[in-house]
Amino acid sequence: MTQANLRATRISRATLNRRKGQRGSTLVEGALCFTVFLMILFGTIDFGRAVFAYNFTSYAAREGARYAIVRGQSSGHAASADDITNYIKREAVGLDPGAITVNTTWSPDNNTGSTVQIQVQYAFQPIVPYMPSGPLSFSTTSRMLISQ
Repeated sequence: MTQANLRATRISRATLNRRKGQRGSTLVEGALCFTVFLMILFGTIDFGRAVFAYNFTSYAAREGARYAIVRGQSSGHAASADDITNYIKREAVGLDPGAITVNTTWSPDNNTGSTVQIQVQYAFQPIVPYMPSGPLSFSTTSRMLISQ
């Protein structure tokens, strides 16, 4: 081997060894970036689920009150608190019906001209472990005048 060939062989071996070390660091950097990406992705999904659950409580309280105001005592088929609760839980598509609490109160009763108040609470459980511990509680109240 000539001196030039020997020098070229040493340089190529050193370059090859350096590239092997870079491959390992690239893998570690890729794994760290992928982990951060997944955390952001699942955090965004969880945030969307939380907004959906909050919007549902608002919608359900309003729809429950509308259901109750047209089913007062004079309507012939008066709605009870259980009827309203079941109606709201049937509307909960994509949510856990067991985590929904519905409180119905009539002031003073369920006759025409009285007020019905529906409070809907939902205990939202995040799927991402770095979110606040325990369920987040969303609550909305709707109050309407009974028309029938």
